[in-house]
Amino acid sequence: MGQFYDEIPQKPDLASWIEEQKIFFVGTAPLSDQGNVNISPKGTVGTFNIVDSTHVWYQDLTGSGSETIAHLEENERITIMFTAFEGPPRIVRLFGRGKAYFRGSPEYESYLPESSGLRMPGSRAVVLVEVFKVGSSCGYSIPFYDYLKDRDVLDKWATQKEECTDLSLPYVPPPTDDTLPPSNLPLTDKNDLRVYWQTRNSQSIDGLPSIGTFLFDPPKPTNISSKSQSCSSSSSPTTLPPTRFYAITSRLPSLKSVVSHALVGGVVGGAVWSIDHSLVDTKMVVGLVGATGAWVVGTLVGVPVPAPCCAMGM
Repeated sequence: MGQFYDEIPQKPDLASWIEEQKIFFVGTAPLSDQGNVNISPKGTVGTFNIVDSTHVWYQDLTGSGSETIAHLEENERITIMFTAFEGPPRIVRLFGRGKAYFRGSPEYESYLPESSGLRMPGSRAVVLVEVFKVGSSCGYSIPFYDYLKDRDVLDKWATQKEECTDLSLPYVPPPTDDTLPPSNLPLTDKNDLRVYWQTRNSQSIDGLPSIGTFLFDPPKPTNISSKSQSCSSSSSPTTLPPTRFYAITSRLPSLKSVVSHALVGGVVGGAVWSIDHSLVDTKMVVGLVGATGAWVVGTLVGVPVPAPCCAMGM
């Protein structure tokens, strides 16, 4: 007979048992009744962590798909299952709502700071789950298996990718038939993990957006330098603000924009005052305002405005 709890109970001590397991399974699904239910095995020891009786998190590693993240972005529903392959039979399910915090976000950094030494090669997100129900059942039919060791194939593959990955640098995706990159930005190395995220992890098999969809538009670089001799790119921008994948932040107007708009306001205000005091005629004012406006446009967007536009009305 199964037992249900509102949180991870202390009696029986399921938390300690969970932390001893070598593998767990994550289940998610889209809202559509035509969508595909996904079950992902997670087998790297040390990637699952219990915060308290109602919160857990695990380190999400780069893989060929990103179904879990896509489903969480849509509806947050998630179930995590553990089962005993040795010792007394037991199955534990954690029912909850989850959120993925991508690598580079403040939340990711708070759970997995670089100084902790806990980041696994290819780590792409932290999945935080708020647990609202815990189910514990017998698992009498689950066979015995002996644990030998973790596989190291993913570690080796991801380690090579990370040698060419620096999340503090802007992400400029390789060009496609439909898009061309900005000419003033070097392309991201083809072995960068972010290229893999965009090309292989951008959506679920049902077409829901996933991690590769949420890459930021890159900031402009201030200087160029090489990152690694093992990477194919000859140059990469440095001294840049870190790239974040999880949200769009607000931006303050530039000093150039403030000065330009203030100048236009001053010109227009002075022109109105001059006409009112009969100091200049209308054609002169229109020409002055047109020339100032053309200068502002050229300053802000970097596109020179033809001289006839500057002299309109004169």
